[in-house]
Amino acid sequence: MNKQLLTSLCLASTFAFGANFKMKNGDTGLAYKIDMDAKEMTVLASTAYDPKTDESQSSFNLKWTDKTLFQRKVEGIDMTTIAPGRVALFYLDAPNHKLAEEGKPFKCARIEFHIQPQKPGWSPTGIGLRAPFFPTGKNTFEIEIDGKRIKGSGTGIEFFPMDVADIKPRIDALRLWVNNVGDDQILTLVEVTQKEDERKDDDLSLPSVLVVGDSISMNYNNAAKALMKGKFNYHRIPANGGPSTRGLACLAMWLGDYANPASKWDVVVLNHGLHDLLQDYNLETKAFGNTHRIEPADYAANIRRELTFLSKTGMKLVWVMTTPVPNDGHAYGNWGRHKDEELKYNEAVKPVLAEFPQVVVCDLNAVVRNSPVFDEWRKGNNVHFKPGPEQDTLAKAVTDAIIEAYKK
Repeated sequence: MNKQLLTSLCLASTFAFGANFKMKNGDTGLAYKIDMDAKEMTVLASTAYDPKTDESQSSFNLKWTDKTLFQRKVEGIDMTTIAPGRVALFYLDAPNHKLAEEGKPFKCARIEFHIQPQKPGWSPTGIGLRAPFFPTGKNTFEIEIDGKRIKGSGTGIEFFPMDVADIKPRIDALRLWVNNVGDDQILTLVEVTQKEDERKDDDLSLPSVLVVGDSISMNYNNAAKALMKGKFNYHRIPANGGPSTRGLACLAMWLGDYANPASKWDVVVLNHGLHDLLQDYNLETKAFGNTHRIEPADYAANIRRELTFLSKTGMKLVWVMTTPVPNDGHAYGNWGRHKDEELKYNEAVKPVLAEFPQVVVCDLNAVVRNSPVFDEWRKGNNVHFKPGPEQDTLAKAVTDAIIEAYKK
């Protein structure tokens, strides 16, 4: 496994907190305890890990002062609501940076409207520009540089002042900037993206399940939720679970304050694989390299660490075998997926699963390989599944495993 990746990504451990980990500027997380009197919050963030000591941490205590700026981030705003002449921050890729310099119409990834006054000028990094903004439509505008007006387009993000008391613990997403003062970390800026509580409509008389998985779990999500109605409060993580290294980094954050009876999980479904088995891929020659994103042995070690942590929580567990790669194909970027490559990863994880006999195994790989429902799917190279019989079949297998685990 990549040593640098291991240094920053690994599983949170409730039994290893010896190393002196610190949050870094721009790190993200969830507040799950806020002490207004002490002006201190506990944040669950992506896990810091020290491979030399095998110590890790995902919980960080941060303090704030009267000078700390709390701001609410709102994306996709209607930019006609912005006062003409307000200085905005424009994020530009290299081609559009060049167009803007030449006074030609450009597009930008995002436009930010900050609380603090901004001074016009080019960013020293060469990717940003601060300039007076003049809206012409919801996503169109002109900017003023050296007395000239230049047309542009993009998506607007505006920041508004907010009070720390309005942060919803375990729900709102936080991006944090800190100063290190001795052993303390003092918040200087907290950027809050306010979210809806996905569990607000849960039936407290029912058990709750959390699905930690990649886009395949997104495929069967709606069908599984329908099958679980009246039986379980069914939820999945608010993101793609990605490779096992992402699970190591984010599992504690995804689980949240699970020791709290109001936010506990009775069953957790875990799956990684389709992102781990990605291989170097040449788009021109369609040839595969020998390097995987995560090699099978490292994958197995990652899953062992995740299951070790989960086993200590008291939650019932389901492991989902990685679904097939039907045929060779390009995935994204310089990555591809090789036909049947998932078999290596499913074999690598079997000895690990034998160490955790309490885990219920849902073999979606066998379901897909043995059912005629997937005959048409097998002709292509898309690892994803369509709504209807394909997703319904996966959902039935997963929900049956959830019920089995809960009763175990």
